[in-house]
Amino acid sequence: MAKILKALARAKSVEILIALKDGGLKFNQIVEITGNTTTAMRRTRELQTAGLIGRKVLQDKQRSVEYYLTKKGEKVIPLVKALLGYEKAG
Repeated sequence: MAKILKALARAKSVEILIALKDGGLKFNQIVEITGNTTTAMRRTRELQTAGLIGRKVLQDKQRSVEYYLTKKGEKVIPLVKALLGYEKAG
């Protein structure tokens, strides 16, 4: 639980999780959310370590990487939204 709370306390972590709610994101999309590559790398690593997101290498020409919510990450989303006062969305 401490890993999860520590990861969520970091800047842009919640924004990444909320964006992943609607489906996988490629790394460059996460860079857009965080504002820079270094932060994107750190946040994805921390969220993976906490077990909230997973990573898979796509078999396309660029061998790009896609991040997705794990089952644990899906369970955390409603709690995060409630804490931050997000409106309920279907």
